Amino acid sequence: MLSTNLLSNFIISDATVIDVGARDGDSLLPFLPLLKEGSQMIAFEPVKEEMDSLVKMLEANNIPKDRFSCNQFGINSVTGEFDFLYDTKERNGGLKEQLDRISKIAFEEGGVQTQSVWDKQTKINCLCWEDLEADLKNKMLKASFIKVDTEGSDIVVLRELLPVIKKTRPFIFFEWYPGTREEVVEFINEVQYCCINVHDETIFVSPDMRTINQGYKVLIDTIGIQYNSGQKDFFLAPFEMFKV
Repeated sequence: MLSTNLLSNFIISDATVIDVGARDGDSLLPFLPLLKEGSQMIAFEPVKEEMDSLVKMLEANNIPKDRFSCNQFGINSVTGEFDFLYDTKERNGGLKEQLDRISKIAFEEGGVQTQSVWDKQTKINCLCWEDLEADLKNKMLKASFIKVDTEGSDIVVLRELLPVIKKTRPFIFFEWYPGTREEVVEFINEVQYCCINVHDETIFVSPDMRTINQGYKVLIDTIGIQYNSGQKDFFLAPFEMFKV
């Protein structure tokens, strides 16, 4: 999770923030001290219990209702009802079809066993970009920050949000999941973003591993290889923001 201190470097007070896989709003908390009048928080969370907690959190922090939009469904490449695997203890979950696919890839590529403690299976609703309400899409098309955490479907979601990414060039925070290496690298290069490792909030690198900010060191290995055995958060910034 990004800190308020780090976010303050690039989040303006009237920013629009999109959070896909928002859970109870824990990832939105660091934004609250920064977002003021004119800002928008747009959250997507398919699990009702988490959505209820999210709304309570925003209300408890006195966020006016006209400054947030809470949507109890996921984002996917097609609209419909989907099987959803859920870990009730860790409160993580993802689309079964996608998790089955990338789990097979992770094992075949490196013998990696992805998370297997899914103790609940249910159904959730997802919408594709085309089927979102026009008013919601108009709000999203002002976004300057997108966070995605969907347990394996992050690139699917980001591709569905390409209209936003192409128009506003927002910062992007997402989770690298085992078995998604190829699609992650392809997406980052396609949209021409820089991958910023913010584990210590000091490493800035481009997808081809060139240093793009003087004084910051590059990652040791080719992008993603050192994280292919487990989840890892990545922060993306538009390549045009930096002088190489």
